[in-house]
Amino acid sequence: MRKFEFPLQSALDLRRREEEAAIGRLAMARRIADTIRAELRQAQARYDELVAGIRDREGSGGPAPDLRLGEIEHAHRCLRRLRESMARGHVRLQQADRECEQCRADLLVAAQARETLEQLAQRQEAEHRRSEGRREQRELDEAAISRHCRLRDDNRAATAAGALPGHRTGVQA
Repeated sequence: MRKFEFPLQSALDLRRREEEAAIGRLAMARRIADTIRAELRQAQARYDELVAGIRDREGSGGPAPDLRLGEIEHAHRCLRRLRESMARGHVRLQQADRECEQCRADLLVAAQARETLEQLAQRQEAEHRRSEGRREQRELDEAAISRHCRLRDDNRAATAAGALPGHRTGVQA
């Protein structure tokens, strides 16, 4: 049986590489989004820690004598910077999540394109096997017919040349 060669193998290989690249892009986008989420969690924890520290000092009967006005202003500046940083982080996270969704959609398209070509290759390979099976069966049939005709012709030739050895011809000696 001849080996099956898919005529669109190079296109199938390209689709596989495109799908692998899409998987890589999605993984990278997810890592970026996860990093941003982790940064936001850390910023939120720092923010909560600063707020809790200020509340603790205020809850103990007002600002402690050692907590000067400059420290309060510094704490509020830190809180403002953290809020601004978290706001930027949320914007970056939304962009990263949109990028993840786009990469997921691209991966789906790439996977469908690859699957379509793989299905075509499978159908063509199955047809190739059926065709080769029919061709081989025809060859076997032709060989059997040829052998049968050769034996028949040999028998006719032997009959025409005289009786076959070991057979009676109907003439008595």
